[in-house]
Amino acid sequence: MEDYIRQKITDLQREHARLKELERTTEDLMISGLILQELKRNEGLASIYDAILDQYGWNTTNAA
Repeated sequence: MEDYIRQKITDLQREHARLKELERTTEDLMISGLILQELKRNEGLASIYDAILDQYGWNTTNAA
């Protein structure tokens, strides 16, 4: 379970980086708004997974 959660965090971090790049390059305000919504969702999910790691006492400082 720990490996699965760590992988989800890694995936979310990659997705976050891609979304940030899209945010920098997009000029369409509607698309930009959707990207910002997705960034917030992404950050929320990462926080949930971090909390699960903390709950089980798994070291979060080594998460990718």
